[in-house]
Amino acid sequence: MTPTLRDKIARARAVLAANPMGAVAGEVRAPAAVVPFHVREQWDLFADLLAEVDGGRFGSVDIWSLAEYEAKQYPSVDFPGGRKRWLIIGQLLYEPMALESKTGQLYLFKGDGDEDGEILGDFDEFFADTVFGSRYAQVIADGDKDEWWSVLRNL
Repeated sequence: MTPTLRDKIARARAVLAANPMGAVAGEVRAPAAVVPFHVREQWDLFADLLAEVDGGRFGSVDIWSLAEYEAKQYPSVDFPGGRKRWLIIGQLLYEPMALESKTGQLYLFKGDGDEDGEILGDFDEFFADTVFGSRYAQVIADGDKDEWWSVLRNL
């Protein structure tokens, strides 16, 4: 995880904690107590994120926690390459977001979209620039009108 992303997560956590309406905008959870070796071994980018924030809700982006991610993997059997290639880490507007094991790229698998997925970009860059950054309003439909955008403006 980049220092920039780590800093943005910490600042978002502070903004939400200071705002009584913060829970409406999102939730930046505490770090996972321990990230198991089997997660770190193949999915180190996701493991690094869990070590900083154990899932959460960031406007229109939901990231699965350590306790829930395994139960959310069932759609990946239909993705090209299946579960060995993909880890579903959450959802963007209720569509699965998956991390590709060999490249570290994030993809969005829309129900009515390309069966190979739509590339969202590099894992750390997507989180730093979109989930915790200025691209959020460009990627999320009406993102500039949701509560998470108001948190991001305060970063």
